[in-house]
Amino acid sequence: MYSATVNGFTSNQYATSFIIGDAFGRKYDTARIPRQVLSRSIEDYGTSIEPSLPWTTTGIYMVATLGVAYSAYVPFLFLQMLGFVIAPLLAITGVGCFYKQIRDAGEEQAVAKSAKG
Repeated sequence: MYSATVNGFTSNQYATSFIIGDAFGRKYDTARIPRQVLSRSIEDYGTSIEPSLPWTTTGIYMVATLGVAYSAYVPFLFLQMLGFVIAPLLAITGVGCFYKQIRDAGEEQAVAKSAKG
């Protein structure tokens, strides 16, 4: 969600990726959450919000390319708005979040340590 907020203020998905990645990278490492999940979170929220905001480069591009008013294409962004519901559900359930890989790696390290000791 921070990604969407930063993207709204900076109007630039690339800047958002760097800002959020730097701000939360260490926290993800501390929590032993793969950086893949951070990348996915930035993508889920940052990219999804960009066409919805008329002042971003993507919003301006959509209006200019489609040749329609902003209000005319907004109703067609329902799939992007659905992403704001689906992304947290996937995170809660662990689908596509690599949690099993972390758990398996942790168990392997624990077995290796107990074998040495």
